[in-house]
Amino acid sequence: MNEVILTERSTYDKLVSDIRKCRARIAELTAQRDDLRHHICPALKVRYEEQIGVLEREVLAIQAEVLEKERVIELLIARLNRREQPSVEAARDQARTEFRERWDKIRRDEEEARDYRRRWEEDSRWSHYEQKRRETSSQPSPENITDDDAEADGPEADGPDAGGHEEPEENIPEDPIRELKHLYRKIVKYLHPDERPNATDHEKELLNRAVEAFQTGDLEALRGIWGEIEELEIPVETFDDTEAGLRRLRELLTLLKQRIEALKEEIREIRAAFPYTMKGLLEDADRLAERQKELRELADQLRHLSSQLDASIEALENKLAAENEKRQV
Repeated sequence: MNEVILTERSTYDKLVSDIRKCRARIAELTAQRDDLRHHICPALKVRYEEQIGVLEREVLAIQAEVLEKERVIELLIARLNRREQPSVEAARDQARTEFRERWDKIRRDEEEARDYRRRWEEDSRWSHYEQKRRETSSQPSPENITDDDAEADGPEADGPDAGGHEEPEENIPEDPIRELKHLYRKIVKYLHPDERPNATDHEKELLNRAVEAFQTGDLEALRGIWGEIEELEIPVETFDDTEAGLRRLRELLTLLKQRIEALKEEIREIRAAFPYTMKGLLEDADRLAERQKELRELADQLRHLSSQLDASIEALENKLAAENEKRQV
């Protein structure tokens, strides 16, 4: 009889332990995903724009000039072949109309990049943290913080599940970026819906405020939210050590594992898309310099071609003027 009770208790304890581990993992993955969305990827996007994007748009603009001038020459030659009296200005107007959509897109992209940078600098304290990082060469910039860095503190051991012990003050990272992530993981672990399915309205409000504070990099707001959480009397969740209780625990564990896989997939998708795919390029000084060199050389080649086309258009214009003079004579 005692042996059966021991087996049941062992199953119960294992399920409860696995659920708590899953919930801690969900909190870590949620913080990691939000860090990618709100901090790392925006920083990468701004840096990409500074280092590469501006050069790419310059190339696109010169390419548009070249194509437009080639179209002008094509229109002039076609009319000459039809023995019509072509007008260079009319050909330029037609080509400009045909390429208006391309030019509009180039201008929109430039405005969007400028607006994105402005909003990022004005609306997020994270940009100020990054600037401080760049000024301190011994520390990595936000977009260079790896997943290992993000999880350096490990799973949180404090809180209701661990008996409510407060974390020693000296264990809180002094660096503002790491403290921001550290606090956010702790708050998510306390208040995430997977951890607190029956959360009060106040607890839900605290979580929403924490998400917003993390998104904008507002460390002081997160500190305030954590202070409020420490004052809450959050009850420890209890589980029934019965057949029905074990069945409910297994169902809950399955749902939590599914949530973990869903979060992992979200993280994989973010890492497989721009701007995260540019992370390796931006962090490799040699590759970055080589890419910048390629774009600058391409821009120079296109400028040279554009000058040649200007000369061709001028030659055609002179030819047309000479033929008009002959006709008048």
